[in-house]
Amino acid sequence: MKVQVLVGMIASGKSTYARNAARAGVICMNDDAIVNMLHGDDYTLYSKELKTLYKGVENHVIVSALLMGRNVIVDRGLNVSVEGRQRWISLARSFDVPVEAIVFDNAGPEVHASR
Repeated sequence: MKVQVLVGMIASGKSTYARNAARAGVICMNDDAIVNMLHGDDYTLYSKELKTLYKGVENHVIVSALLMGRNVIVDRGLNVSVEGRQRWISLARSFDVPVEAIVFDNAGPEVHASR
């Protein structure tokens, strides 16, 4: 059992990696999917006032998955800084499970634009 935190810019391959891992049974926590789930698949309804709710859902997903003995992937845009990854590191450590960063290369703006 482990927690993997995906680190990389938009269109670097993080979500494709997560999707493939999900097909193999890994629980994948994606912040965009949570916002869409809570707002009828309309991300434009994101609200900073609901940030506590979004984080609560994220934490619950990860904690529940770890309690069930499942591997977890965190696919979230704010993972690029150490501070952005600290919550995931703390959660993993609280369950005595390894946590690792999977770093995706930044291929440059023209590659990202074509994706």
